[in-house]
Amino acid sequence: MTNLEQLHRLLGSVPELPISEFIESDEGVAESIQFLESPLAQEWLSQHPYWPKWHGVWWRLLTLSELGFQDRVPRAAVEALARSAQRAYEDGFFEAEISRRVGGLHRHARPCPCQLGNLCLILQCYGVDIDQYLPWARSWFIRYQMSDGGMSCAEKAYEATPHASSMVGMIAGLEALIDWKGGARSDDEIQFIERAAKLMIMRQLVRATDAPANPEEKLDELDWQQTAFPRFYFYDVQRGLKVLMKYLERFQGAIPAQALFPAVEAMVRRFPDGRVRVERRFFEDVDTWWTVGEWKRGGVELFPLLERVSQVGRVSPALTQEWHKIQRSLKEYLSEGRIY
Repeated sequence: MTNLEQLHRLLGSVPELPISEFIESDEGVAESIQFLESPLAQEWLSQHPYWPKWHGVWWRLLTLSELGFQDRVPRAAVEALARSAQRAYEDGFFEAEISRRVGGLHRHARPCPCQLGNLCLILQCYGVDIDQYLPWARSWFIRYQMSDGGMSCAEKAYEATPHASSMVGMIAGLEALIDWKGGARSDDEIQFIERAAKLMIMRQLVRATDAPANPEEKLDELDWQQTAFPRFYFYDVQRGLKVLMKYLERFQGAIPAQALFPAVEAMVRRFPDGRVRVERRFFEDVDTWWTVGEWKRGGVELFPLLERVSQVGRVSPALTQEWHKIQRSLKEYLSEGRIY
């Protein structure tokens, strides 16, 4: 049986679910929105848009948008994040180029690919014009795309031969440029998208880089098959499928079935009833920079909404809805011959 035939068979095995299965509870949403308007939120944003993890404005906005509650968020809260990013971030990534401009604060003045990609996704989701606040963002992604089409949040990966790109480092920037609503895309932006999509296709959404300079990614391959929620800047195969379906929706490309089959097979095997459960909580063992007074490392804190929706084993209506949307797209592009 060919990969194409197996893909048809897999998609036919997943049961349809009623719309009620896709509805998220709003428990904890009001608390997060109240926080966005609090003096503490403004104090943190006056220091930096990103830190601290995981309960600042950045992470609450991402969680609310991944849940589909963005319409309940005050626009002023999103614009406050955009202004904070405008103040904090310099147009650059490599340490030397930033430190020449801002001296000792270079660690926090340079966005990495996953930071900038997710910031752009936040602002676009809430209808804020990225070009107004970060007019250099589009060209930034193009400048730091690697020779293989990927990106990395580790500067040393750019110094290696060959370049050692990262799925986590690439996925948010690719999704942001595919989704970009700020006018027509340039030829360079289209080339960025095509090259990054080609890399994902080549890796079949499940394979790490073979570059010796990023051996850690090999250890992440099995983790990628475990769904996470919210994802923030992390990668899993469902996110990879979602991004490639967006790519097919907005561009006139085609994808071989063998590039999609491993990810689809993993999803159907793990969730045969069509209900997607949270399988990993990637953020618990991560520490954070605190920005009050002086920069220092410390433990992370969660907020009630994040605690609830990230429970391992929980059926996630948001992930379930996304998975069923992916399936509809797969069937559509199979029927059109754009998955072959």
